[in-house]
Amino acid sequence: MAARNMSGAAQRIATLFQKTPQPIPLSAKLLPPSNSPIQSRFAYSSSSFSTSSSARNLSTQPNIQVPLNEDSATLLSSSFHLSVMDEPEVRLRDRSAESSPAMLFRAEDTLTIQQGQEKLEVPLLWLRDSCGCGLCVDGKTNQRRSWTIVGDARLKEAEIVAGTLRAQWTDGHISNHKLEDLKRTFLVEKDGKSSHTVRRQTWRRQTWRGLPLPVIPHADVLTDTGLTNLITNIHRYGFGLVNGCGVSEADTEALVRRIAPPMPTTFSPGMWTFTANMARDDTAYGNDSLAPHTDNTYFSNPARLQVFHCLEREAVTGGETVLVDGFQCAEKLQKEDPSAVKTLSTVAQECAYIEPNVCYKWTDTVLASSKLDGTLLEKVRFNMYDRTTRPPLCATRDVNRFYRALKRFADLTQDRENQLLLTLTPGVVVFIDNWRVMHGRTGFSGKRVLTGCYVDSDEFNHACRRANVIP
Repeated sequence: MAARNMSGAAQRIATLFQKTPQPIPLSAKLLPPSNSPIQSRFAYSSSSFSTSSSARNLSTQPNIQVPLNEDSATLLSSSFHLSVMDEPEVRLRDRSAESSPAMLFRAEDTLTIQQGQEKLEVPLLWLRDSCGCGLCVDGKTNQRRSWTIVGDARLKEAEIVAGTLRAQWTDGHISNHKLEDLKRTFLVEKDGKSSHTVRRQTWRRQTWRGLPLPVIPHADVLTDTGLTNLITNIHRYGFGLVNGCGVSEADTEALVRRIAPPMPTTFSPGMWTFTANMARDDTAYGNDSLAPHTDNTYFSNPARLQVFHCLEREAVTGGETVLVDGFQCAEKLQKEDPSAVKTLSTVAQECAYIEPNVCYKWTDTVLASSKLDGTLLEKVRFNMYDRTTRPPLCATRDVNRFYRALKRFADLTQDRENQLLLTLTPGVVVFIDNWRVMHGRTGFSGKRVLTGCYVDSDEFNHACRRANVIP
């Protein structure tokens, strides 16, 4: 097709649609074909938009109808990857009373919503498939009523009314999605990444010199607001503190159950209480110093939360709890040596817990990315004590590369500038995200009695969703 065969107006329209779609406050509407079998007409109407001053100015403009020949119609359809003759009329508008109205426009198979500095890109197939109305989802079981994907329905109209996106489809179905819910899933940040959860904040020792520790009074945690604040702290910083708890295992368990039930393991059916008596064949049951680490590296699904409460502290010298933000260490290593992060994210090593009649083993990577966003770090599985002597799962030529990367990460966890030291006293309970923050202790003398437990990851995620911390 030669551009010179098109009329001047047609060329201008074709050029417009070859460019990246912009939030132009116009709706596209097809008119019936003319008498000629090879001609169609494409009309622009400004009557259905009143979302901004520019749209209001355009509302006084007459409809423009541009006759197109067969070649130019083909050009338009290829630019959109749509069929001009098959696409329905699409109306996009914001009828809400928001001070910052949204602009809606469609590009290929995505609906884009622009509101101020916020931009959402919503896939149309998902938008139709995720409808939660009574025709699509059983309100009693919360299960879908159909096993298929509605792929033949096209978007006919989309509008925002009272904070809700209302989409009408060519099969007559109408779906509604709260705009806030869409933002939590599809909001595109300035760095191009999607925002799926309450933002996490990485930290090092210096951070807490200008920021108060995330401490919640026990009485507040007994309220819904206080519980939400505790869960938010754990999610955001990787740990949270509660002061004023009753000094007993039972009181500690009651506090933990505000979030989720304790997780049974080989160590206990739920809660445990111990002192430095080496009752188990584990270094945690002694009084030597422990380097920062995560627990359960030998489990396929490590516990998500580690809870500690010091019930007794008599004539103790030392014994401070050491916390290290594994996400911050990974970020720093990424800046200094990206290849090391790649190695720790792709090469797996075996870890084990072994004592008489007990043997747990698992092989996995030290760093793992989120399934929601491959660039978002989700889990740190790091324990230098639990590594077996089995070589990492990689080619022989890459084994040394793995050990060099592991050492670099280990060195970062030992850097005092990355360590926060806390002295746990009776009444203070610390909740640690075992998938992110490593814990250790300084060596000590004297008597310490600790109680605590683990919390399963699915249970913690459930609590986060109840608190609207994650979607």
